[in-house]
Amino acid sequence: GITRCTSGNGEMDSTLRKIVAKLQCRVCMQYMTPPIAMCQRGHSICNTCRQKVKQCPTCRQRFSRYRCQLLENIAQKIKYPCKYYKEGCEYVSAAKRIQSHETRCRHRPVTCPFSVVSKNVCWRGHVSGMLDHVSRKHKLLVAEPVLGKCILTLDCVGPCPSYVALSALDATFFVVCTVANMDLYCCILHAGPEEKASCYDYSVTIRKRDGS
Repeated sequence: GITRCTSGNGEMDSTLRKIVAKLQCRVCMQYMTPPIAMCQRGHSICNTCRQKVKQCPTCRQRFSRYRCQLLENIAQKIKYPCKYYKEGCEYVSAAKRIQSHETRCRHRPVTCPFSVVSKNVCWRGHVSGMLDHVSRKHKLLVAEPVLGKCILTLDCVGPCPSYVALSALDATFFVVCTVANMDLYCCILHAGPEEKASCYDYSVTIRKRDGS
């Protein structure tokens, strides 16, 4: 089977690059897996998009009742590269797993998590560089856990959000609190692999300034 998508120098082999391009749905740009539909002129489309359109998006012809067996056979054998391979990701896998990987790839482009608060994208880059940006441009607190717990105190007054980045327990968290229409909203985000997010528990305690 076709198992390699990179050459010795780390760049995709040109032949495999062309094959992979043929396996991208022209509608959603995701890698196609069986069943793969095709139109009367041979243009292919993934099964999900096939259910949403009535004619071929490439040539506007009707779809054939036959499937593209050639691409289906290739799709079952090839290992796809992560679409962020140009950014340095070397992960390759089957189509069904590669899409899941890309949603959490450390090389994927992201924006500063505090952009939601400031309504201004102050930084855009890779996940691997996000912590460096936060430590330089925002408030980054480093907390030492006590009995496996970290306590963070935030003052939240008025409509202006209070936010901070917390480095603790070998992870980074983003905490945002705001008051709107007499209601308090608090959001805690874990910055890291999705599978590690379930390792942490969070609790919020609301107190008046006098401690009551």
